[in-house]
Amino acid sequence: MKRSSLAALALVISSPLLADPPTQVMNIMREGELKFVPSKTTPGISQAVISGNPAKPGEVYVVRNRFSPGTFSAPHFHPETRYIAVLKGTWWVGSGPKFDKDATTPVPAGSFVVHHANQIH
Repeated sequence: MKRSSLAALALVISSPLLADPPTQVMNIMREGELKFVPSKTTPGISQAVISGNPAKPGEVYVVRNRFSPGTFSAPHFHPETRYIAVLKGTWWVGSGPKFDKDATTPVPAGSFVVHHANQIH
């Protein structure tokens, strides 16, 4: 064996195998493992449930939403406060019962938004 082959073999043998911690310690969900489902009400929006169940009242849950470019949701509200971290792109938000694309506010990646309970947005 050549010296360079021995060095490569030694590196492979001495490198530890990386594994996720046990699930009783933590759950890790990577980008590629998220299952996005198209919205039943708004074309251009899809959602992945990361933790919990959004359909169960009072349950804590985390979801990730994707909006296709130019997609807006109709004015609506939620019975609970929602906390939103914008991860990528720019999300345009509005408030009030009238839909007016020209009155929306750009929220760039890295921003954080709180939708207060029962407030139309």
